[in-house]
Amino acid sequence: MSQTNPLVSIIVPTYNRAHYLQVALESAVNQTYQHIEIIVADDGSSDATPTVVASFNDPRIIYRRNHVNQGMLANNLSAFDQAQGTYVANLHDDDQWQPNFLEKMIPHLEADTSVAVAFCDHYIFDEHGEINLTATTENTQRWQRDVLAEGKHQPFHKIALIDLSVPMVMGAVFRKNAIAWDDFPADVGSVYDFWLTYLACRDYQAAYYHRERLTRYRVHSQSEATTNQGRIRTCEGAIAAHARLLADAKLQVIRSQLEQKYSGYCRTLAVLLLRGGRIKEAQTHLWAALKCRFNWRTSAVLVLSLWPNPWLITQLSRG
Repeated sequence: MSQTNPLVSIIVPTYNRAHYLQVALESAVNQTYQHIEIIVADDGSSDATPTVVASFNDPRIIYRRNHVNQGMLANNLSAFDQAQGTYVANLHDDDQWQPNFLEKMIPHLEADTSVAVAFCDHYIFDEHGEINLTATTENTQRWQRDVLAEGKHQPFHKIALIDLSVPMVMGAVFRKNAIAWDDFPADVGSVYDFWLTYLACRDYQAAYYHRERLTRYRVHSQSEATTNQGRIRTCEGAIAAHARLLADAKLQVIRSQLEQKYSGYCRTLAVLLLRGGRIKEAQTHLWAALKCRFNWRTSAVLVLSLWPNPWLITQLSRG
């Protein structure tokens, strides 16, 4: 590590999760790498969040609170804009870091200026703080981090945008100046982490993969991904993001895979909309999916949308 020990800005976006925030902040203030600032971005919480933050009495913690809820993207961008660090890391209010997370990540960035992102693997844990080893192993395999070589990857378009191996907002540290902060379209807000990853990799920068599990991702009933409306928002954001990626000439080498993902998100969104009786909207997305890439399941769902059968639609949407 360099003698300067560069400042790291830790962004902690939060909203009405005081009971989890306590644990997240403890893991931030107790990092073995101590040259940090912690920006808690409270998006208008009505619970005990201010009290939890104040209880730490730590001058490195900067508390900013929106009087009106701004939403995920605007809240995060405001915090990122305030960050003074050379490097930035995002810690969600319901997640947790191992004490040596930053200590292990920073040297990879300091050693090579072409590395825009250093990332690691992570554990899955539940609302009670218990690690689920089975789910952890499945998660590692799902994002192909079990077969990903430790070390530098340049460019890292495929592992970032297709394999989704880079946990950008809960298991990564990145250079602040590697990101075009003025390029965040509003319609990608629900997948701002994916868009952030795209911005980090699109100009052929490098990423460094450290194989250890140094962070913990919490799965619980309040997670965005567990609600139907949350899944709809995620699909809408992913569709908007992938449409833009398909127009990026720098990504032609992975265009076929991007088309497949775009089509898949359109089909998944259509299924979610059909379950809610929003048939016309669903059909629009099914046609968009087929126009991009033909798929027999998508065709079958489109036909079934004329006589909706929820069970059959769900079965055909898989795979």
